[in-house]
Amino acid sequence: MSMHPYILVLYYSLHGNTREMARHIARGVESVAGVEARLRTVPKVSTVCEAVEEDVPADGDLYCSADDLRNCAGLALGSPTRFGNMAAPMKYFWDGTAALWLGGHLVDKPASVFTSTSTQHGGQESTLLTMMLPLLHHGMVLAGIPYTEAALHQTQTGGTPYGSSHTAGEKKRPPFESGGNPPVFCPGATPGTTGPAPEDRIMSQTSPLALARTLTFVAYGLLLASFCVWQLVRPGGPRYFAWTVQLVPLLIFLPGLRRDNPRAHIGLCFVLLLYFIKAVEGVFSPMRAWIDYVLLSLTVFLFIVSMLTSRWLQRSPKPAESAYADPQ
Repeated sequence: MSMHPYILVLYYSLHGNTREMARHIARGVESVAGVEARLRTVPKVSTVCEAVEEDVPADGDLYCSADDLRNCAGLALGSPTRFGNMAAPMKYFWDGTAALWLGGHLVDKPASVFTSTSTQHGGQESTLLTMMLPLLHHGMVLAGIPYTEAALHQTQTGGTPYGSSHTAGEKKRPPFESGGNPPVFCPGATPGTTGPAPEDRIMSQTSPLALARTLTFVAYGLLLASFCVWQLVRPGGPRYFAWTVQLVPLLIFLPGLRRDNPRAHIGLCFVLLLYFIKAVEGVFSPMRAWIDYVLLSLTVFLFIVSMLTSRWLQRSPKPAESAYADPQ
């Protein structure tokens, strides 16, 4: 893990636009040398008491933890508007930060706010102002968009001195299209940035996550290939039932691995323990064959790299979806 300070870009987005604004802010943060962006969201709330969310979402960015907030160097907070206020999931999250408030962990840290609405008079400014209130209670230092920014005088789809905003309108315009919002100002970011998105940096060819992910797929493919070769060359010919039993438990995790789902990597590691036990038995058996040594080596290696990939995926920003089902 990098030891660079990071700006926490924390948002809630039901259908896409606020999430896309968060990605633009993250690009601004990532354009500053020595500073990273950490994209996080919050789970939905429900009127049904029994309804709970998984600790790790099935897709999209990870849920924000107390440590994410405690250790950040700055904060960019975003939410769609709900009757001139922040959305309930974001309000619920901040209602649970009393421990951080008592410890003064956010005092003197810079912060900014941003929002998205479907109409021009959907309550953007009041939403931005109400999002500032818990930040002020935490002692954070708020940054808006000064009128020295020329785009603030020209934008027709959002933008306020209190923070960046977006108006989708009937055409459901995506944020920051040509002629749209002014550049986002947030702690540690500079206007007019063209730096890479966090997921582009995270998955670059030199990142530990990219290396671990590549090694995972290489070892995964070699393990599958080893079973196939063994069944084709083993004395007595292939045993198709045993072949199926060997391959299916591994193949069921392939869709999740391709989506970079941390839970798929964790599940694969649990299954690999069974293969490891079988390989150890084979290595110490009088009837051992080359496949036992290959199986032992590959399962150990794949377990290590897959577990590292899962850990780094859970701590790294993830790409946001590009589809827009709703303007907020």
